[in-house]
Amino acid sequence: MERLLFISLLFISCNGNIKGFNKSQIISYQTQVQSIQQDSLLVGIQEKIYNAFVQSFMDENNNDLNLLHEKLENLYSTKKNNIILYWKSYLQFYSSIYYLQKGDKETAEKEVGKGIDWLEEMKNKNSEDYVLLAMLQGFPQLQ
Repeated sequence: MERLLFISLLFISCNGNIKGFNKSQIISYQTQVQSIQQDSLLVGIQEKIYNAFVQSFMDENNNDLNLLHEKLENLYSTKKNNIILYWKSYLQFYSSIYYLQKGDKETAEKEVGKGIDWLEEMKNKNSEDYVLLAMLQGFPQLQ
């Protein structure tokens, strides 16, 4: 019985330690996707980015990557939303790989730098944002 009382008191006391945590600041990409789901550009965006990347290699130009970047940029200019910024940065990762494979290390570094800058300036980052930021910061040509 004493153990039960002790455990109950422990749980009650732990509840007070999270008062400074504001749950309203947690940004979930699932919530963001639902709020901008009417934008068909974001439906299957990861696959669209990968397909544009592959097509760029097949065509030996980055027109598909640039076109997708412009579409994301236009969408972001109308709806300032972290998920759009995330996908813009993700696209920069593939753009950087494209330039690196073409032997243009300077442009590859600039491309990945844009993604890093966007993510560093992002407010209320979530864990996915930090993972992408770390991936961009650890990109091979920066070492």
